[in-house]
Amino acid sequence: MELKSILYRGLRSTYVWIVILVVLGNAVFSSFPDLSTRFYTDGFYQLLRFVYDYTIAFLPFPFIYIAIGFVLIKIFNWLFAFRRMENLFLKLKHFAIGVLRLVIALVGAFYLLWGFNYNSYNLKQRLQLEEQKIDRDYIEDQLGEIESALLIARKSFIADDKLITATIIPLDMEKEIRTVQKELLSHWKLPNRKRVRVRKLKPDGFLLRFSTAGIYIPHALEGHIDGGLHPIQWPATMAHEMGHGYGITDEGECNFIGYITCIKSEEPVIQYSGLLMYYRYLVNNYQRGFMPQGTAYEIPTVIQRDIMDCRKYADRYPDILPAARDIIYDQYLKSHGIKEGLDSYSTIVQMIADYNRSEFN
Repeated sequence: MELKSILYRGLRSTYVWIVILVVLGNAVFSSFPDLSTRFYTDGFYQLLRFVYDYTIAFLPFPFIYIAIGFVLIKIFNWLFAFRRMENLFLKLKHFAIGVLRLVIALVGAFYLLWGFNYNSYNLKQRLQLEEQKIDRDYIEDQLGEIESALLIARKSFIADDKLITATIIPLDMEKEIRTVQKELLSHWKLPNRKRVRVRKLKPDGFLLRFSTAGIYIPHALEGHIDGGLHPIQWPATMAHEMGHGYGITDEGECNFIGYITCIKSEEPVIQYSGLLMYYRYLVNNYQRGFMPQGTAYEIPTVIQRDIMDCRKYADRYPDILPAARDIIYDQYLKSHGIKEGLDSYSTIVQMIADYNRSEFN
């Protein structure tokens, strides 16, 4: 009777059903990516985004502040009940159950609100991009092409002897990026009708101290960029996080869609932001793959100055445990099917090579 009673109480628990749903969902969706794509990514997830559009999207501030406030209230109530208990065993039991419930709720919400997208077809598969060979000649051609585009774009919005500041960035940057990205997704025949928001997160430097320029938080259904980020990095980072909001999970693919979004904008400063992001990956790949160790690629002076200015902004917020952060996030990505881990960010170079030779370009 005792076992039946425990099972009965367990099946009445919302937390038990959350665990069952997450485990079962991941098992089924990972085995049948077509089902995950059709039922979750193109179905249920789009319904969530529709609900978001007519509720949270209208808030003038990041919804994550409200979400954190709600969680803190629940924790304070839990701690208050904990303090009133006199029996040590009951205190330990209350503590363990409370922590377990919090973890289950957060993990369950993560998968229900976004995480199941990891099991669906990725962007490269949905666009049916064929992998192209990348050699030294290709990288050098790309470097020359992007350098020229960077210099042309920069001259169209600021003089060479001036540094880029926040006053240069369009006030309607988020709307412009969303408009372009929705048109791009429509061209690719992917779901695009929803109004994904990307907010600036305060206090400045909160994300940068964890080596992160932006983050998509599924529990808020919103993307976020660090307010302390250099202004020229705002558009590319925003376009990247917006890609996550449209259901793209791979970091390299979000870099890719962020780049394509930026260069298709009619705003030169947004174009420059995307070009600069891609250019830095190109330079890094070229130095690691085709240059002697200890030597550096010669970057045009005005572009080099902008890159150094970006680093100065980031240096205002020193990393907190960078090695631990890299290990944790690398393992997180790999556990969700991103076999390259942190290296997936630089797959933008391969994806652009594939895209340039595809029917979509």
